Amino acid sequence: MLKRLMGAILILVGLMGLAVSVIGVRIGGQVVDQIGNGFDETLTLLLDTMENTNEMIAATRSTIVSSSETLDTVQTMLNNLAQTVEDTEPLLIHTNDMLTDEVPASLEGVQDTIPTLAAVATSIDDTLTTLNNFRIDETLPLIGVNINYSLGIDYAPDQPFDAAIEQIGDSLEGLPDSLRSMEGGINNAVDNMAVVQGDLELLATDLEQMQADVDAFLPMIDEYGRVTLEISDHIRQSRATLNTQLEMLNHLILFSMVWLALFQILPLYVGFELVRGQEMVRSSEQ
Repeated sequence: MLKRLMGAILILVGLMGLAVSVIGVRIGGQVVDQIGNGFDETLTLLLDTMENTNEMIAATRSTIVSSSETLDTVQTMLNNLAQTVEDTEPLLIHTNDMLTDEVPASLEGVQDTIPTLAAVATSIDDTLTTLNNFRIDETLPLIGVNINYSLGIDYAPDQPFDAAIEQIGDSLEGLPDSLRSMEGGINNAVDNMAVVQGDLELLATDLEQMQADVDAFLPMIDEYGRVTLEISDHIRQSRATLNTQLEMLNHLILFSMVWLALFQILPLYVGFELVRGQEMVRSSEQ
């Protein structure tokens, strides 16, 4: 009776072991698959994040390069403008000397000659008027020939020559002093241009430093891009490795459960033998 009870217990243990093996294969495979899917989803999300980050880094790099080129263009323009202002200063100074010194002196010289020119113009006007009035219009009585002759001079101006000269002199009145009064304004303009030139050069220098600061980000951006690419490659490799390892784990679980099921053969065999009342082994006496 005891042998049969022990046999039943061994059979129960063997069946439970087989059940555990079957359940272990199914549940173990499901657990591994769930873990694998969870890791795969996480790694896929992380990979997408890294790829998006790399695209953002590339866009940021493109923006930095464009900004650097724009700063370089503006800097060049400011340097050229500063050079233009510098080149204009001597011309403005020379123009100032002419307008406030040479031209007024020349105008005053012209004004001094106006009376003389007016007197000469009066003589010229009188002479031309006399020549214009010279006419011969007579008829010779003996031969009956009409003689009509003139010098061909048609001089009848709306304004006498000397009056026109005097009018020119009147128009020049006060002009030299007016031109000389411009000296202060032109000198201020020259000084302002020097200030503007300095400001432009300072701004160009600031932009140059700003461009250098912007360009300094490029190596760091490139390093970030390289790191994100390496991380993406590692994630891909890790996902491939994880899939391989999970497959191996599935095989290991299957092998372990099969191995566990094989170990149940002995308890089942012994249990059946005890239940049937047969001896397992011959006594050592035999």
